[in-house]
Amino acid sequence: MTKLTRNAILALGAALLLAAGTANAQATKESLKCASSKLKLYGKDLASQLKCIAKAAGSGVTVDAECISKVVTKTGESFAKIEAKGGCATDASTPPVDDGTLPNTRIRLDDYLVATAGALVPNPMVANKCQSKKVNAVGKLASALFNCEAKAAGKNIAVDQVKCVQKSIDKMKSTFAKEEAKGPCDTTAEADDQVFAAQEVTRNQTRFTPRFNGCGNALILGSETCDDGNDEDFDFCPADCSVEFCSPLTGSTRTVVLVTSVPDLSAVTVNLDYPEGKVSLPGSGGIQPPGTVPPGTVNFLFGGGEINDLDHALTHVQFDAFDFGGQNIATYAFQDCTGATAPGAGDFTCTVVDAGQEDGVGGFRSVSGVTCSVTVAP
Repeated sequence: MTKLTRNAILALGAALLLAAGTANAQATKESLKCASSKLKLYGKDLASQLKCIAKAAGSGVTVDAECISKVVTKTGESFAKIEAKGGCATDASTPPVDDGTLPNTRIRLDDYLVATAGALVPNPMVANKCQSKKVNAVGKLASALFNCEAKAAGKNIAVDQVKCVQKSIDKMKSTFAKEEAKGPCDTTAEADDQVFAAQEVTRNQTRFTPRFNGCGNALILGSETCDDGNDEDFDFCPADCSVEFCSPLTGSTRTVVLVTSVPDLSAVTVNLDYPEGKVSLPGSGGIQPPGTVPPGTVNFLFGGGEINDLDHALTHVQFDAFDFGGQNIATYAFQDCTGATAPGAGDFTCTVVDAGQEDGVGGFRSVSGVTCSVTVAP
């Protein structure tokens, strides 16, 4: 089903859709330090190699192979020292993810370097100070972006997109603009492309440099069917990193009614965890008029609302200008999964995230202590 949007959700506080948390149960001081050190090393490697390329571009000569070789050798030695200290996460070294060791990392970094050199030094045998400065600026950006990720990895927190990432990008763009104003430059207006490329290689390297092993480290391994790098249940990958497969049984309808403990609400946000191995909510999320509930649809018995179906759970936001006046507020038309046992009410976990009542002046007032449940019928 598709995610719908509506400004009224904000009035509700549907700000109530939960934010993703960071999984840290399996992180250790050593595993975080290892990830942080590796990320910083990757940035230093790129900056150093791009410095070699920039020097050649400024003189109009071939890139010094010895300069590159020294950087690669030093990076390899530093990488080995980091791993020798122990405590590093090993998931990235486990097939089918073949990106945990330096040789494989080297391939990704080298691909980025080749593409960057090709874009910024189109005439390698013609000296150009502008292009040289640009290459150096990109090297500094790559290093800065990896340092941002390294700092975040060391504390097992999300990277600071404003004070760290954007600040680094703005500095690089400022250098590009300044050099182009001076001229002459072989290339112009490529700053955004270079920012994208630097962010892409940083994102990929960070993804394959796990802070810990297991579910929540953003690598899909073993019995996992997904891993989005957090321990939040109500997003596209649940906290246990497993979504059961369902082949909907054609023609089946499993009716599930959402019930709240308070009848006179006018706004409610509910998280419903359903047994995705037993039922599916297919379709496009269309809201149907009362009395018609074909498979894959939802009938809001009062008012209107939004459904965000995640294929293993859903978030339901419902609101009206007046109080609902009833406790049975919506009917879901699921389909059974082929070969699965019939679900019961106990297979569903329902939680009221927020609830409110009409306050008489066009707004809502919060109501606490509201619970919810479901009834299930064939």
